[in-house]
Amino acid sequence: MRKLLAAAVALAPLAIAAGAAHADTEISNTRTTPILTANANNGEADDVVITNGGTLRIATGVAATLNSDNDITIANGGLIQMEDAEDGATAILAEGGNSGSIEVNGLISITEDHEGEDEDEDGDLDGPFAIGSDRYGIRVVGAEALDGGITVGRQGAITVEGNNSYGIFNEAGLTGDLVMRGSVTMTGDGSYAIRSTGNVDGDVWVGGAITARGEDTVGVSLEGDIGGSLRIDGNITVTGFRYTGRSANEEAVEALDEDDLLIGGPAVRISGNVAGGVLLATTAPPVEDEDEDDDEENPDTDGDGVPDSEQTTASITSFGSAPAIEIGSETRDITLGLVGADELAYGFINRGGVTASGVYDGVEATGIQIGVAGGNAVTIEGGFRNEGGVEARSREAAATAVRFGAGATTPILYNSGTILGGAVTDGGHDATAILVEAGASLPALYNSGRLQSVLTGALGDAVTIRDLSGTLTQIDNIGVIQATTVSTRDEDGEVIPAEGQRVAIDVSANTTGVTLTQLLLETDPEDPPASGITSPVISGDILLGSGADTVDIRDGFVYGNIDFGSGADRLLISGDAEVRGALSATGGLLSIDVASGLLDAQQAGSLDISSLSVGADGDLILTIDPAAGRPAGSTCREPPVSRTAPVSAPASSRSWMIRPVTSSSRRACWNSAISTRARSRRTRPSCSWSRPGRMKPPARSTWTCAPHRRRDRHDPVGICGL
Repeated sequence: MRKLLAAAVALAPLAIAAGAAHADTEISNTRTTPILTANANNGEADDVVITNGGTLRIATGVAATLNSDNDITIANGGLIQMEDAEDGATAILAEGGNSGSIEVNGLISITEDHEGEDEDEDGDLDGPFAIGSDRYGIRVVGAEALDGGITVGRQGAITVEGNNSYGIFNEAGLTGDLVMRGSVTMTGDGSYAIRSTGNVDGDVWVGGAITARGEDTVGVSLEGDIGGSLRIDGNITVTGFRYTGRSANEEAVEALDEDDLLIGGPAVRISGNVAGGVLLATTAPPVEDEDEDDDEENPDTDGDGVPDSEQTTASITSFGSAPAIEIGSETRDITLGLVGADELAYGFINRGGVTASGVYDGVEATGIQIGVAGGNAVTIEGGFRNEGGVEARSREAAATAVRFGAGATTPILYNSGTILGGAVTDGGHDATAILVEAGASLPALYNSGRLQSVLTGALGDAVTIRDLSGTLTQIDNIGVIQATTVSTRDEDGEVIPAEGQRVAIDVSANTTGVTLTQLLLETDPEDPPASGITSPVISGDILLGSGADTVDIRDGFVYGNIDFGSGADRLLISGDAEVRGALSATGGLLSIDVASGLLDAQQAGSLDISSLSVGADGDLILTIDPAAGRPAGSTCREPPVSRTAPVSAPASSRSWMIRPVTSSSRRACWNSAISTRARSRRTRPSCSWSRPGRMKPPARSTWTCAPHRRRDRHDPVGICGL
């Protein structure tokens, strides 16, 4: 980003120097004829400046043309106005092969005399958003690139009404930077606020405010290669809907016409290489008092290449089924290089907000899509890093916050922010936070923030992480991974229970083995983290594949069932961790080690395992059926673990707690205890109620089964049941 910074800082001094060298051709009042830089000064080439109070007003053709080695500038207060514009109207046309730049700090306005009417008298407007076409705010054409750049300053604004029209269209290419710090407002189908099919050798910086409305309309489309970096820190909103706010009156929603519910394109599309990566930026962090002197010496304390005083936060929004951000090409492979070093050593970094909203029934929502259907490979070097927010919400349709499509490749997804997929549906649609499709590659995922899926309705699943590619082999969590289903009510107020699955992690497609580690989160009670997360949590089911998987829970909580699939799997619990849910595995190869912490195994049946070890500080809770004297759901009088499994626990270990699941209150113990060194010897473990003084505990009370100490050198352990 250093090149972009230098260009931004040096912009004003360069303008002064140019002014000192020779007088520009100025438009300081109203001019109604076109102007060309090649003959602007009495037939001689010259820079053209529309000054404060100056207006260039025409209705057809091209208002200002850069066709020589000169610049075109619209100063603050200057205006190019094209009212009732004809098709093809262009405010500024730059011919490639020349050396010059375009700077807009004033206004470009290309409008038409068209307003929608309520033709069917149903209370909303009808008809197209625009009727004219092929209009351009700024256009760069030619077989060669323009030797220069385009800058729209903070006071600059471009408004274009028309179908298949453009705020800025770089067709030929730029050797300099493309900088948008002002605003672009587009109205019309198939239009683009900013489109670049030519290369940009420098940086692309998109700030300010961009709004585009119309069917298949796109906010920012970068299809050529970018030699520098892409930085976005502005507000970009795109939709094909006439109304982006859903009415609370369902009759009004049902009365909407087809032309009210058109689907726009992506808010941001990247289908070219970006050598310096993609950064969705935010404001610089506040400077501590003791660092104020350093801040005065270093105007860029966060090292992102832009002075802290100029930084704003990216907000990218798509209303409709098009992704808020789409990365990929149907015609070629693309690569996003690294943004920088250290914390910037990723090809894609989001520090802002990305939102996709389906708004209306049946409209899917996708936040960020990497890889396009039928497209080519997308490589994100260094990884995908989210420090901000990504959210997708829908009604009666699927919602996916982050989707890695076939051909997408990146080494890691790093999340310290929030990624949320939410859907309200009765039709069996899923709400997904992260989806890795078959043919994609994402080997690792690290989460210290919040990964969430919320499904509201009777049917449909809440899925937080789903890998269909089989490539995700390492997941580290010190944050929250949560899947939630929410019940609804019918017209009579009766609760309709949610029947869908709550899936926190689905890596069942993996065949090589997955390591899931929940790490210790160290926090200071006097200085709690801004995220509000004080303990790591996984809430929802965990589905593993056929490889040799390891689930290593060292801290925090796991609430949900764990299906280990087949393979030589391991469940490790240590620290103060708590794991509560039903365990399942096929093949009897599961090894369980509760060094410390708690395992609340809630499966309704026997579980064949290869080994079980409970440490001195470990607790094991088993759910059993006291009426039958066996594990809940079991068909024979067997303990909750296989008798053939080597089981170990020191005599000093804390209690094994066993709770009944029916109202019956009889007590029984299996007459078996297995020593790790002397399995042939049997002794009776001791069992007792957890509530002393009560002859018969009620349902769901807790039984305690303590190991019976043998009078030899072996450390026996009791396997108890009710």
